[in-house]
Amino acid sequence: KNHELYFNKPDLYNDPFDSMPNCGKTEQDDADNFNRYSSVPEALELFKLLEPWAIAETAKQIQKFIRRLGIVCFSKICDSILMWSHYADYHRGVCFGFDKDLLEAEDLIISDVCYLSRPPLFNVASRRYKFSDQCLNVLFCKSKAWSYEKEIRAVKCPFFTDEIKRKHKFPKAALKEVIFGAKVDETNMILIADMCLQQ
Repeated sequence: KNHELYFNKPDLYNDPFDSMPNCGKTEQDDADNFNRYSSVPEALELFKLLEPWAIAETAKQIQKFIRRLGIVCFSKICDSILMWSHYADYHRGVCFGFDKDLLEAEDLIISDVCYLSRPPLFNVASRRYKFSDQCLNVLFCKSKAWSYEKEIRAVKCPFFTDEIKRKHKFPKAALKEVIFGAKVDETNMILIADMCLQQ
């Protein structure tokens, strides 16, 4: 009715591991740090002592940052019985079909979700990787267990805390179809159909 999408907080999704950074380091990072501090043994020992704490604290800050982002989830398919059961009130809901190109906006990043057997490493011990790129890697990667969803995500940037700003206006032409669930209430079907005809 209002042509709005709601960008939810990542930590409210049904998968507790969704958008959770897997913070750590690699053997190469250990070698780099050894070379950097090896000339001063005291500094190397201090670094080894503080590194676990620094990684844990960095992980907390990354999680705080990600929680302030907003995400809308879409799918490339509309006929998954599992998804109709999980996300559409046991087939009593509706599915809205959008034109991805018409949803593009300056403050949105839209991309396919990548499904992996293990979460990607968020490297907090190296300067070789950009923070923003690693954050996006966390947001657009999920466990292979969810691969049947064939998900596309839209991430709203910049980050925000204002609840009103989690609503994003989309052009009317972006909404291409409405698919009703197998058990949708007839009253709701008529109501939604009337809304669409009035636009």
